[in-house]
Amino acid sequence: MQLKYVDTKEEIVAINRKSKHIEPHLHNALEIVCVTSGALELGIWKKEI
Repeated sequence: MQLKYVDTKEEIVAINRKSKHIEPHLHNALEIVCVTSGALELGIWKKEI
């Protein structure tokens, strides 16, 4: 997969919420995760990072 930047002038949405398990899913846009405190367990495919 190739990523490319396109300036779409669309708004950016930021959400601050409590951590929970999220089932594997796809997006049609880039998802940025920022950890403000604690730790993050991230799995990609079947590997834990």
